[in-house]
Amino acid sequence: MPTTTHSDIVGGSSVGRLIACPGSYKLSKTLPPAITSDYAEEGTAYHAAISYLLEEQPKKDTEVIGLEFNGYIITQQVFDECLRPALDYLDQLIL
Repeated sequence: MPTTTHSDIVGGSSVGRLIACPGSYKLSKTLPPAITSDYAEEGTAYHAAISYLLEEQPKKDTEVIGLEFNGYIITQQVFDECLRPALDYLDQLIL
């Protein structure tokens, strides 16, 4: 199963800064830890579930239902309302 936590090295929102100024990574390590929220943790779980589906490529996408990511269990409702639309959109982008 993929990692369910954010990288402390690089992320989508910081990669540009790190490429332009590599020293900013060292400086950022002196800052207090970032404050998170339940929404951020839930979003991280859903991202991890999508990553799992893309990397492991189970026979059925629904095999993710019942699995736990970042402390959140993927339910049928979460799959239908959050993951399925994201997967459908990704399919449109890839085509």
